[in-house]
Amino acid sequence: MTVITLTTDFGLTGSYVAQMKGVILGINPEVRLVDITHKLPPQDIRTAAFVLDTAVDAFPTGTVHLVVVDPGVGTDRDMIAVDCGEHRFVAPDNGVLSFVLDRLPPRNIMRLDESQRRPGAVGTTFDGRDIMGPVAARWSLTDDDQFPGEPITTPPVTLAAPIRISAPDAIIGEVIFIDRYGNAVTSIDRSQLKDITHDRLVVTVGRTSVIGLKSAYGNVPSGTALALINSSGRLELAINQDNAASCLGLVPGQEVIVSWPDDAFPAADPESTRDSAG
Repeated sequence: MTVITLTTDFGLTGSYVAQMKGVILGINPEVRLVDITHKLPPQDIRTAAFVLDTAVDAFPTGTVHLVVVDPGVGTDRDMIAVDCGEHRFVAPDNGVLSFVLDRLPPRNIMRLDESQRRPGAVGTTFDGRDIMGPVAARWSLTDDDQFPGEPITTPPVTLAAPIRISAPDAIIGEVIFIDRYGNAVTSIDRSQLKDITHDRLVVTVGRTSVIGLKSAYGNVPSGTALALINSSGRLELAINQDNAASCLGLVPGQEVIVSWPDDAFPAADPESTRDSAG
């Protein structure tokens, strides 16, 4: 049974999600629909790209990921179907696939066009229901690598990569996502920190500095700020049982600096270790 995931900024108060699901089920009634989220900030392509990237690896081979965060709906922006081998994606070509395609190089990219619009569709402001949804549904019925559409060789639109700079005396990144608990997820991943003694790190965001990495939120008293490596392998700043974003004024795009004292490297030759980190 094929899986189609749905990632949108539609919210849950209207019928938009249900309409899209209804069209998909009308084409493939046996498909399993899984909601990644429908509560993304409206028109926030960057957050959508991050959330999608964190979710994809949890799904089985052959999953079709339908992503509809589309500020340019109805304009001449392209819509694309992308085959990456184990995963397939249908989305507007606006950068929403940037982060996942950086990890999963595409094998085939097809441009969708008006010939794939659902018969009887009204208006041009709901391409998720009228073009991308039907395409995802039909693609879920076939094992073919190719999908009807115009093959293109130009790469999809790409967002600017999150800041991740490894310097001799610091690592600089940025806040890329605030989750519903107010935890600030950063662009710095665990691979950048593997050679440094974790209890000696200093994580600074704005006016807040936290010393050391913890393994769980409950390792500090309630109301205390901490840094840890989260379940996606990224550095995160949080407050145990409180909202770090609200309490500390954290927002996406804010600079994050990880620094350390000179003796924070356990290797016999700290200078050579620092060189390899840079």
